[in-house]
Amino acid sequence: MSLLIKTPYTFFKERSYILTLIFTYFFGLEINICKTNDKCVKITNGDNKTLVIEDCFFGKYKKHWLKKVSLPKQPLIYCDLSYLPFPDKRASNKIPVIYGQKKSDSNFIDFSNNKVTLNIDIFGSSFFMLTRYEEIVKTKRDNHDRFPSTSSISYQENFLNRPIVNEYLEILWYCLKYLWPNLVKKKRDFRMIPSHDIDEPFELLFLSLINVIKKSAGKVITNNNPMQMLKCLHRWYSVKKSLNNDPFDTFSWIMNQSEKANVVSTFNFMFGGTTQFDNPYPLTHPAIKNIILRIKNSPHKLGFHPSYSTAINPETWNKEFSLFKSIYDDNLSDTGGRQHFLRFQAPLTWRLWQDSGLGYDSTLSFADHAGFRCGICFEYPIYDVISRKQLSILERPLIAMDASVIDSRYMGLGYSEKAFDYINQLKSNCKLYNGDFVFLWHNNRLQNNTEKNFYKELLK
Repeated sequence: MSLLIKTPYTFFKERSYILTLIFTYFFGLEINICKTNDKCVKITNGDNKTLVIEDCFFGKYKKHWLKKVSLPKQPLIYCDLSYLPFPDKRASNKIPVIYGQKKSDSNFIDFSNNKVTLNIDIFGSSFFMLTRYEEIVKTKRDNHDRFPSTSSISYQENFLNRPIVNEYLEILWYCLKYLWPNLVKKKRDFRMIPSHDIDEPFELLFLSLINVIKKSAGKVITNNNPMQMLKCLHRWYSVKKSLNNDPFDTFSWIMNQSEKANVVSTFNFMFGGTTQFDNPYPLTHPAIKNIILRIKNSPHKLGFHPSYSTAINPETWNKEFSLFKSIYDDNLSDTGGRQHFLRFQAPLTWRLWQDSGLGYDSTLSFADHAGFRCGICFEYPIYDVISRKQLSILERPLIAMDASVIDSRYMGLGYSEKAFDYINQLKSNCKLYNGDFVFLWHNNRLQNNTEKNFYKELLK
Protein backbone atom coordinates (compact mmCIF):
# COMPACT_ATOMS: atom_id res chain seq x y z
CA MET A 1 0.00 0.00 0.00
CA SER A 2 1.42 3.39 -1.02
CA LEU A 3 0.41 6.65 0.64
CA LEU A 4 0.28 9.99 -1.13
CA ILE A 5 1.46 12.87 1.05
CA LYS A 6 0.54 16.37 -0.07
CA THR A 7 2.64 18.97 1.71
CA PRO A 8 2.97 22.77 1.45
CA TYR A 9 5.82 23.86 -0.81
CA THR A 10 7.81 25.85 1.79
CA PHE A 11 10.86 24.09 3.28
CA PHE A 12 10.34 21.20 0.89
CA LYS A 13 13.82 19.73 1.58
CA GLU A 14 13.15 19.66 5.30
CA ARG A 15 9.64 18.29 4.83
CA SER A 16 10.87 15.54 2.51
CA TYR A 17 13.51 14.54 5.05
CA ILE A 18 11.15 14.24 8.01
CA LEU A 19 8.36 12.58 6.00
CA THR A 20 10.73 10.01 4.50
CA LEU A 21 12.33 9.42 7.88
CA ILE A 22 9.03 8.75 9.60
CA PHE A 23 7.09 6.89 6.94
CA THR A 24 9.86 4.96 5.20
CA TYR A 25 12.75 4.69 7.70
CA PHE A 26 10.68 4.20 10.86
CA PHE A 27 7.37 2.77 9.61
CA GLY A 28 8.63 0.95 6.49
CA LEU A 29 5.85 2.33 4.26
CA GLU A 30 5.95 3.32 0.62
CA ILE A 31 5.11 6.98 0.04
CA ASN A 32 4.90 9.60 -2.68
CA ILE A 33 5.41 13.24 -1.69
CA CYS A 34 4.05 16.13 -3.72
CA LYS A 35 3.73 19.89 -3.21
CA THR A 36 0.43 21.65 -2.62
CA ASN A 37 -0.80 25.16 -1.96
CA ASP A 38 -2.78 23.95 1.04
CA LYS A 39 -1.81 25.19 4.50
CA CYS A 40 -1.73 21.73 6.04
CA VAL A 41 -0.38 18.26 5.27
CA LYS A 42 -2.83 15.80 3.73
CA ILE A 43 -2.32 12.05 3.46
CA THR A 44 -4.47 9.91 1.16
CA ASN A 45 -4.46 6.47 -0.39
CA GLY A 46 -6.38 7.00 -3.62
CA ASP A 47 -9.65 6.38 -1.81
CA ASN A 48 -11.97 8.89 -0.15
CA LYS A 49 -10.13 8.82 3.18
CA THR A 50 -7.86 11.63 4.35
CA LEU A 51 -5.58 12.35 7.27
CA VAL A 52 -5.11 16.09 7.76
CA ILE A 53 -2.19 17.23 9.92
CA GLU A 54 -1.53 20.71 11.29
CA ASP A 55 1.44 22.58 9.80
CA CYS A 56 2.84 25.10 12.29
CA PHE A 57 6.63 24.90 12.35
CA PHE A 58 7.42 24.91 8.63
CA GLY A 59 4.31 26.88 7.78
CA LYS A 60 4.96 29.95 9.91
CA TYR A 61 8.69 30.54 10.06
CA LYS A 62 9.93 30.97 6.50
CA LYS A 63 11.41 34.39 7.38
CA HIS A 64 12.53 33.35 10.86
CA TRP A 65 14.52 30.17 10.22
CA LEU A 66 16.98 29.56 13.09
CA LYS A 67 15.76 32.64 14.95
CA LYS A 68 14.39 32.73 18.49
CA VAL A 69 10.91 33.66 17.30
CA SER A 70 10.65 30.21 15.70
CA LEU A 71 11.11 28.39 19.02
CA PRO A 72 8.04 26.80 20.64
CA LYS A 73 5.86 29.06 22.76
CA GLN A 74 6.08 28.17 26.44
CA PRO A 75 4.51 26.94 28.58
CA LEU A 76 3.44 24.20 26.21
CA ILE A 77 -0.13 23.06 25.93
CA TYR A 78 -0.93 19.38 26.39
CA CYS A 79 -3.03 16.90 24.47
CA ASP A 80 -5.17 14.64 26.65
CA LEU A 81 -5.44 11.18 25.11
CA SER A 82 -7.43 9.61 27.94
CA TYR A 83 -10.75 10.13 26.14
CA LEU A 84 -9.55 8.24 23.05
CA PRO A 85 -9.29 4.46 22.57
CA PHE A 86 -5.54 4.67 21.96
CA PRO A 87 -3.39 1.62 22.68
CA ASP A 88 -1.42 1.67 25.93
CA LYS A 89 1.88 2.30 24.16
CA ARG A 90 2.57 5.67 25.74
CA ALA A 91 4.31 7.02 28.81
CA SER A 92 1.37 9.22 29.82
CA ASN A 93 -2.09 10.31 28.73
CA LYS A 94 -0.84 13.90 28.73
CA ILE A 95 1.24 14.62 25.62
CA PRO A 96 3.19 17.89 25.44
CA VAL A 97 2.56 19.64 22.13
CA ILE A 98 5.75 21.30 20.90
CA TYR A 99 4.05 22.71 17.82
CA GLY A 100 0.32 22.49 17.25
CA GLN A 101 -2.95 24.32 17.59
CA LYS A 102 -5.95 23.25 19.61
CA LYS A 103 -9.17 24.03 17.79
CA SER A 104 -12.64 24.33 19.40
CA ASP A 105 -13.45 21.82 22.14
CA SER A 106 -12.21 18.80 20.21
CA ASN A 107 -8.82 18.70 21.92
CA PHE A 108 -6.26 17.94 19.22
CA ILE A 109 -7.76 15.04 17.25
CA ASP A 110 -11.06 14.79 15.38
CA PHE A 111 -12.30 11.46 14.00
CA SER A 112 -14.99 10.83 11.40
CA ASN A 113 -15.68 7.89 9.12
CA ASN A 114 -13.40 8.98 6.31
CA LYS A 115 -11.33 11.75 7.81
CA VAL A 116 -9.02 12.33 10.76
CA THR A 117 -7.79 15.80 11.65
CA LEU A 118 -4.66 15.86 13.80
CA ASN A 119 -3.85 19.31 15.16
CA ILE A 120 -0.46 18.33 16.58
CA ASP A 121 2.29 19.25 14.15
CA ILE A 122 3.90 15.80 14.31
CA PHE A 123 6.36 16.53 11.53
CA GLY A 124 7.55 19.96 12.66
CA SER A 125 7.81 18.88 16.30
CA SER A 126 9.79 15.75 15.41
CA PHE A 127 12.10 17.70 13.11
CA PHE A 128 12.73 20.22 15.89
CA MET A 129 13.79 17.49 18.34
CA LEU A 130 15.79 15.24 16.01
CA THR A 131 17.91 17.96 14.37
CA ARG A 132 18.61 19.67 17.73
CA TYR A 133 17.24 22.86 16.21
CA GLU A 134 17.01 24.63 19.56
CA GLU A 135 20.70 24.01 20.30
CA ILE A 136 21.63 26.07 17.27
CA VAL A 137 19.22 28.88 18.10
CA LYS A 138 19.94 29.13 21.84
CA THR A 139 23.38 30.36 22.84
CA LYS A 140 23.71 29.33 26.50
CA ARG A 141 26.53 26.85 27.22
CA ASP A 142 28.09 25.37 30.36
CA ASN A 143 31.74 25.73 31.40
CA HIS A 144 32.70 22.96 28.95
CA ASP A 145 30.90 24.72 26.07
CA ARG A 146 28.10 22.15 26.13
CA PHE A 147 24.41 22.84 25.65
CA PRO A 148 22.95 22.21 29.14
CA SER A 149 19.81 20.21 29.78
CA THR A 150 18.30 23.15 31.68
CA SER A 151 18.18 25.18 28.46
CA SER A 152 16.23 22.49 26.61
CA ILE A 153 12.50 22.51 26.18
CA SER A 154 12.35 18.85 27.26
CA TYR A 155 13.83 19.69 30.66
CA GLN A 156 11.89 22.93 31.11
CA GLU A 157 8.60 21.21 30.23
CA ASN A 158 9.43 18.06 32.24
CA PHE A 159 9.51 15.44 29.50
CA LEU A 160 13.25 14.73 29.27
CA ASN A 161 12.56 11.27 30.70
CA ARG A 162 10.13 10.51 27.86
CA PRO A 163 10.91 9.76 24.19
CA ILE A 164 8.44 12.35 22.96
CA VAL A 165 9.07 11.69 19.26
CA ASN A 166 8.23 8.01 19.77
CA GLU A 167 5.01 9.13 21.45
CA TYR A 168 4.19 11.33 18.47
CA LEU A 169 4.89 8.42 16.12
CA GLU A 170 2.40 6.25 18.01
CA ILE A 171 -0.29 8.93 17.71
CA LEU A 172 0.37 9.23 13.98
CA TRP A 173 0.33 5.48 13.52
CA TYR A 174 -2.97 5.17 15.37
CA CYS A 175 -4.55 7.78 13.08
CA LEU A 176 -3.20 6.00 10.00
CA LYS A 177 -4.53 2.64 11.18
CA TYR A 178 -7.92 4.16 11.94
CA LEU A 179 -8.24 5.11 8.28
CA TRP A 180 -6.33 2.20 6.71
CA PRO A 181 -6.49 -0.85 9.01
CA ASN A 182 -4.42 -3.00 6.64
CA LEU A 183 -1.24 -0.95 7.06
CA VAL A 184 1.65 -2.94 8.50
CA LYS A 185 4.51 -1.28 10.34
CA LYS A 186 8.14 -2.39 10.02
CA LYS A 187 9.04 -4.76 12.82
CA ARG A 188 11.49 -3.61 15.48
CA ASP A 189 13.03 -5.38 18.46
CA PHE A 190 14.17 -3.82 21.72
CA ARG A 191 17.96 -3.60 21.94
CA MET A 192 20.11 -2.99 24.98
CA ILE A 193 23.37 -1.38 23.84
CA PRO A 194 26.05 -0.94 26.52
CA SER A 195 29.03 1.23 25.62
CA HIS A 196 32.21 2.11 27.50
CA ASP A 197 34.32 5.22 26.95
CA ILE A 198 37.90 4.35 27.83
CA ASP A 199 39.11 7.59 29.39
CA GLU A 200 41.51 5.79 31.74
CA PRO A 201 42.29 2.16 30.91
CA PHE A 202 44.51 1.83 34.00
CA GLU A 203 44.73 3.49 37.38
CA LEU A 204 48.26 2.42 38.41
CA LEU A 205 50.09 0.93 35.45
CA PHE A 206 51.20 4.21 33.88
CA LEU A 207 51.92 6.04 37.14
CA SER A 208 55.50 6.87 38.11
CA LEU A 209 56.76 6.17 41.63
CA ILE A 210 56.54 9.89 42.47
CA ASN A 211 52.92 10.08 41.27
CA VAL A 212 51.84 6.97 43.12
CA ILE A 213 53.35 8.35 46.34
CA LYS A 214 51.42 11.59 45.82
CA LYS A 215 48.24 9.65 45.09
CA SER A 216 48.58 7.40 48.14
CA ALA A 217 49.54 10.34 50.39
CA GLY A 218 46.21 11.93 49.56
CA LYS A 219 44.42 8.79 50.74
CA VAL A 220 46.45 8.77 53.96
CA ILE A 221 45.39 12.35 54.70
CA THR A 222 41.77 11.70 53.78
CA ASN A 223 41.38 8.45 55.73
CA ASN A 224 43.99 9.10 58.45
CA ASN A 225 45.44 5.65 57.80
CA PRO A 226 49.22 5.42 57.13
CA MET A 227 48.85 1.79 56.03
CA GLN A 228 47.01 3.04 52.93
CA MET A 229 50.30 4.22 51.43
CA LEU A 230 52.00 0.86 51.91
CA LYS A 231 49.03 -0.98 50.41
CA CYS A 232 48.92 1.37 47.43
CA LEU A 233 52.68 1.07 46.82
CA HIS A 234 52.52 -2.71 47.07
CA ARG A 235 49.64 -2.89 44.60
CA TRP A 236 51.38 -0.48 42.23
CA TYR A 237 54.54 -2.59 42.28
CA SER A 238 52.54 -5.76 41.63
CA VAL A 239 50.73 -4.19 38.67
CA LYS A 240 53.96 -2.80 37.22
CA LYS A 241 55.67 -6.17 37.47
CA SER A 242 52.91 -8.37 36.05
CA LEU A 243 50.93 -5.89 33.86
CA ASN A 244 47.85 -7.47 35.45
CA ASN A 245 45.27 -6.72 38.16
CA ASP A 246 45.09 -2.97 37.65
CA PRO A 247 41.84 -1.73 39.33
CA PHE A 248 40.59 -0.08 36.13
CA ASP A 249 41.21 -3.16 33.96
CA THR A 250 37.63 -4.39 34.11
CA PHE A 251 37.45 -5.23 30.40
CA SER A 252 37.18 -9.00 30.73
CA TRP A 253 34.59 -8.63 33.50
CA ILE A 254 32.50 -6.28 31.33
CA MET A 255 32.67 -8.61 28.33
CA ASN A 256 31.73 -11.57 30.51
CA GLN A 257 28.69 -9.77 31.93
CA SER A 258 27.62 -8.65 28.45
CA GLU A 259 27.81 -12.19 27.11
CA LYS A 260 25.74 -13.48 30.04
CA ALA A 261 23.12 -10.87 29.13
CA ASN A 262 23.41 -11.70 25.40
CA VAL A 263 24.38 -8.15 24.45
CA VAL A 264 27.35 -6.66 22.61
CA SER A 265 29.49 -3.99 24.30
CA THR A 266 31.38 -1.28 22.45
CA PHE A 267 34.66 0.03 23.87
CA ASN A 268 35.49 3.54 22.67
CA PHE A 269 39.23 4.25 22.85
CA MET A 270 40.97 7.62 22.84
CA PHE A 271 43.74 8.40 20.38
CA GLY A 272 45.01 11.73 21.68
CA GLY A 273 44.20 14.62 23.94
CA THR A 274 46.26 17.55 25.21
CA THR A 275 43.98 19.32 27.70
CA GLN A 276 43.62 18.93 31.46
CA PHE A 277 40.40 16.99 30.79
CA ASP A 278 42.17 14.32 28.75
CA ASN A 279 44.24 11.41 29.99
CA PRO A 280 46.20 10.26 26.93
CA TYR A 281 47.60 6.75 27.09
CA PRO A 282 50.23 4.98 24.98
CA LEU A 283 48.42 2.83 22.44
CA THR A 284 51.65 0.98 21.65
CA HIS A 285 52.06 -0.23 25.22
CA PRO A 286 51.78 -4.05 25.45
CA ALA A 287 48.99 -3.82 28.03
CA ILE A 288 46.84 -1.56 25.78
CA LYS A 289 47.58 -3.71 22.73
CA ASN A 290 46.55 -6.76 24.74
CA ILE A 291 43.19 -5.21 25.69
CA ILE A 292 42.46 -4.23 22.09
CA LEU A 293 43.37 -7.73 20.93
CA ARG A 294 41.07 -9.26 23.57
CA ILE A 295 38.19 -7.13 22.30
CA LYS A 296 38.94 -7.92 18.66
CA ASN A 297 38.90 -11.65 19.46
CA SER A 298 35.52 -11.36 21.20
CA PRO A 299 31.98 -10.66 19.95
CA HIS A 300 32.38 -7.08 21.16
CA LYS A 301 33.38 -3.96 19.26
CA LEU A 302 35.95 -1.21 19.20
CA GLY A 303 34.80 2.40 18.86
CA PHE A 304 36.27 5.87 18.52
CA HIS A 305 36.40 8.40 21.37
CA PRO A 306 37.68 11.78 20.13
CA SER A 307 39.35 13.92 22.79
CA TYR A 308 38.10 17.03 24.57
CA SER A 309 39.14 19.63 22.00
CA THR A 310 37.92 17.81 18.87
CA ALA A 311 34.21 18.72 18.90
CA ILE A 312 34.72 21.74 16.62
CA ASN A 313 38.35 21.16 15.58
CA PRO A 314 38.53 19.20 12.30
CA GLU A 315 42.34 19.08 12.22
CA THR A 316 42.65 17.47 15.67
CA TRP A 317 39.63 15.23 15.06
CA ASN A 318 41.08 13.90 11.80
CA LYS A 319 44.52 13.37 13.30
CA GLU A 320 43.08 11.18 16.06
CA PHE A 321 40.82 9.38 13.62
CA SER A 322 43.81 8.47 11.44
CA LEU A 323 45.36 6.74 14.44
CA PHE A 324 42.10 4.90 15.09
CA LYS A 325 42.00 3.65 11.50
CA SER A 326 45.55 2.34 11.86
CA ILE A 327 44.39 -0.28 14.38
CA TYR A 328 40.86 -0.83 13.10
CA ASP A 329 40.52 -3.32 10.27
CA ASP A 330 36.73 -3.86 10.09
CA ASN A 331 34.02 -2.03 8.15
CA LEU A 332 33.95 1.60 9.31
CA SER A 333 30.32 2.02 8.25
CA ASP A 334 29.33 -0.41 11.03
CA THR A 335 31.42 1.49 13.58
CA GLY A 336 30.90 4.61 15.64
CA GLY A 337 31.75 6.19 18.92
CA ARG A 338 31.28 9.20 21.14
CA GLN A 339 32.80 12.60 21.88
CA HIS A 340 34.80 12.96 25.13
CA PHE A 341 32.93 14.85 27.88
CA LEU A 342 29.89 14.67 25.57
CA ARG A 343 31.18 17.89 23.99
CA PHE A 344 29.12 18.42 20.85
CA GLN A 345 28.04 21.27 18.62
CA ALA A 346 25.20 20.58 16.21
CA PRO A 347 25.53 20.29 13.29
CA LEU A 348 29.30 20.91 13.09
CA THR A 349 30.38 17.84 15.07
CA TRP A 350 28.05 15.62 13.02
CA ARG A 351 29.87 16.78 9.88
CA LEU A 352 33.18 15.53 11.28
CA TRP A 353 31.69 12.10 11.87
CA GLN A 354 30.12 11.97 8.42
CA ASP A 355 33.31 12.97 6.61
CA SER A 356 35.19 10.16 8.37
CA GLY A 357 33.06 7.40 6.85
CA LEU A 358 32.02 6.12 10.29
CA GLY A 359 28.51 4.77 10.62
CA TYR A 360 27.17 6.52 13.69
CA ASP A 361 27.75 9.00 16.48
CA SER A 362 26.41 8.26 19.97
CA THR A 363 27.15 11.47 21.88
CA LEU A 364 23.72 12.97 22.27
CA SER A 365 22.70 12.80 25.88
CA PHE A 366 22.96 15.73 28.26
CA ALA A 367 25.99 15.43 30.54
CA ASP A 368 24.14 17.02 33.45
CA HIS A 369 20.91 15.01 33.21
CA ALA A 370 20.21 11.60 31.68
CA GLY A 371 17.26 11.26 29.34
CA PHE A 372 16.06 11.63 25.77
CA ARG A 373 17.97 14.64 24.45
CA CYS A 374 16.81 13.92 20.90
CA GLY A 375 13.37 12.80 22.06
CA ILE A 376 13.72 9.34 20.55
CA CYS A 377 15.07 5.86 21.27
CA PHE A 378 15.67 4.93 17.61
CA GLU A 379 18.86 5.63 15.70
CA TYR A 380 18.27 7.83 12.67
CA PRO A 381 20.00 9.71 9.82
CA ILE A 382 20.83 13.33 10.55
CA TYR A 383 19.65 16.51 8.87
CA ASP A 384 21.98 19.50 8.89
CA VAL A 385 19.73 22.54 9.40
CA ILE A 386 22.47 25.03 8.49
CA SER A 387 23.59 23.51 5.17
CA ARG A 388 20.01 22.25 4.72
CA LYS A 389 20.82 18.74 3.62
CA GLN A 390 20.64 15.21 4.98
CA LEU A 391 23.88 13.66 6.19
CA SER A 392 24.85 10.03 5.78
CA ILE A 393 25.85 9.65 9.44
CA LEU A 394 23.39 8.12 11.91
CA GLU A 395 22.78 9.40 15.41
CA ARG A 396 22.43 6.61 17.98
CA PRO A 397 21.16 8.66 20.93
CA LEU A 398 22.78 8.01 24.28
CA ILE A 399 20.04 7.65 26.89
CA ALA A 400 22.01 7.41 30.13
CA MET A 401 25.59 7.96 31.30
CA ASP A 402 26.77 6.74 34.71
CA ALA A 403 28.23 10.11 35.78
CA SER A 404 25.09 12.03 34.75
CA VAL A 405 22.96 10.17 37.26
CA ILE A 406 25.46 9.32 39.99
CA ASP A 407 27.85 12.26 40.35
CA SER A 408 27.17 15.10 42.77
CA ARG A 409 28.06 17.69 40.10
CA TYR A 410 25.12 16.47 38.00
CA MET A 411 21.94 14.68 39.17
CA GLY A 412 23.77 13.53 42.32
CA LEU A 413 21.76 10.37 43.03
CA GLY A 414 24.77 8.16 43.85
CA TYR A 415 24.45 4.37 43.70
CA SER A 416 21.02 4.60 45.26
CA GLU A 417 17.68 2.95 44.63
CA LYS A 418 16.44 6.27 43.27
CA ALA A 419 19.30 6.32 40.74
CA PHE A 420 18.59 2.76 39.65
CA ASP A 421 14.86 3.44 39.35
CA TYR A 422 15.47 6.51 37.19
CA ILE A 423 17.78 4.70 34.77
CA ASN A 424 15.53 1.67 34.73
CA GLN A 425 12.54 3.87 33.86
CA LEU A 426 14.45 5.24 30.88
CA LYS A 427 15.20 1.67 29.86
CA SER A 428 11.51 0.70 30.24
CA ASN A 429 10.45 3.62 28.04
CA CYS A 430 12.86 2.40 25.35
CA LYS A 431 11.44 -1.09 25.66
CA LEU A 432 7.88 0.24 25.36
CA TYR A 433 8.64 1.35 21.79
CA ASN A 434 10.96 -1.54 20.88
CA GLY A 435 13.75 1.03 20.80
CA ASP A 436 17.42 1.08 21.75
CA PHE A 437 18.53 1.58 25.34
CA VAL A 438 22.01 2.97 24.74
CA PHE A 439 23.93 3.57 27.94
CA LEU A 440 27.48 4.50 28.88
CA TRP A 441 29.35 2.91 31.77
CA HIS A 442 33.03 3.71 32.25
CA ASN A 443 35.47 0.87 32.93
CA ASN A 444 36.79 2.65 36.03
CA ARG A 445 33.36 2.75 37.70
CA LEU A 446 33.30 -0.96 38.48
CA GLN A 447 35.66 -1.02 41.45
CA ASN A 448 33.60 -2.72 44.16
CA ASN A 449 30.56 -4.93 44.67
CA THR A 450 28.19 -1.96 44.98
CA GLU A 451 29.21 -0.61 41.58
CA LYS A 452 29.32 -4.03 39.94
CA ASN A 453 25.94 -5.14 41.29
CA PHE A 454 24.37 -1.86 40.16
CA TYR A 455 25.69 -2.46 36.64
CA LYS A 456 24.65 -6.12 36.56
CA GLU A 457 21.09 -5.19 37.56
CA LEU A 458 20.90 -2.73 34.66
CA LEU A 459 21.84 -5.52 32.25
CA LYS A 460 18.95 -7.74 33.38
